[in-house]
Amino acid sequence: MLQLQRRPLRPVDPMPASPPAQRGSRSRLRDPRLLLGVALVIIAMAAGSLVLGSRSTGLPVLRAAQDLPAGIALTADDFEVSVADLPHGSTYLDTVPDGTLVLAQTLRAGEFVSAADFVAGPVADVRLVTVPVDLLHAPLSLAAGARVDVWATASSEGAVPALVLQDALVAATSVEADNAMGQLGVVLEVPTVDAAAVVAATRAGAVDLVALPAEAAQ
Repeated sequence: MLQLQRRPLRPVDPMPASPPAQRGSRSRLRDPRLLLGVALVIIAMAAGSLVLGSRSTGLPVLRAAQDLPAGIALTADDFEVSVADLPHGSTYLDTVPDGTLVLAQTLRAGEFVSAADFVAGPVADVRLVTVPVDLLHAPLSLAAGARVDVWATASSEGAVPALVLQDALVAATSVEADNAMGQLGVVLEVPTVDAAAVVAATRAGAVDLVALPAEAAQ
């Protein structure tokens, strides 16, 4: 039998090590698109800082303490000072102006107050009269700033309603009905010469407030 002779194995040369990869870090740093992106981020951050810097927190501002109808004389008790975030240069007031205050337009409770909200001129010769009104004898949506006609009906049998006052301004209304009396308290701005007639009407019988349409009240 033939005997096969084993040849000695030759050592295998190891694979040459691959050269280290050349990272393009330097080239990336010089990439104009990357530089442009970094520049845009810096610009956006600077713009945001300018916008935030243009605002001022904690500025005092004058607010209406309650609903304030146009045309009536006001006092410092009708306003309150609170703190709010407002941009620099705002025209809102932070203190109550000196002198006679008459509103040019109705302000709702909580609204900011500016000098443009007031009108110059003498205060009208008026009085504020609180009129008790039975439920459903006044519009359900009646609020400060509305204008109404005042009608009175004597308590005697067969009495006919009579017009007491036309186009009276509603200065304020009670928040809710008095459950005990079943009435609303409505404060009307009444010319001084008519105040006695309105008070007498509330004592003589039932009072109805008839609201004027919005276009007629302007």
